[in-house]
Amino acid sequence: MLKINVHDIGVEWKQCSHCHCKAKENGHLATHKANVHNIGVQWKECAHCEYKTKETGSLNKHTTPRRPSESEQRGKDRGVT
Repeated sequence: MLKINVHDIGVEWKQCSHCHCKAKENGHLATHKANVHNIGVQWKECAHCEYKTKETGSLNKHTTPRRPSESEQRGKDRGVT
């Protein structure tokens, strides 16, 4: 099996226009710009508060009810709020 670009020979690098970062693929550069420079970001916003995130998974985690921890549950059992 032939491995292409193992030593980056013939690679056409894409340069970030905002910093020194370079990427081999346009998609990787777009991800970098979104994560580091907030360029091209589609923000996901909570319907219940001002929370917003770039990641759908983070929004799901934010909006999903969680079980109380053991220490929180023990406090409720003792009438502590």
